[in-house]
Amino acid sequence: MPGTRGAYLNDNIRTEHLKCSYCRTQVYLIKIESDDEGGEIRTFGCPHCATSKSLRLAPRRGSSWAC
Repeated sequence: MPGTRGAYLNDNIRTEHLKCSYCRTQVYLIKIESDDEGGEIRTFGCPHCATSKSLRLAPRRGSSWAC
């Protein structure tokens, strides 16, 4: 549904280069959660060794978004 996501989040983050810190396999996005400060917590999982890692994205400063 268009318009339901805040445009202030950093959607341009490059995640295709992320690799597992244990086996160096490319990891995949498995979950997106919002945090208490208006940002996002993205969880990535390794299909090879089942390791997961979370990355916090802060909201962009100075941008306003209205419904």
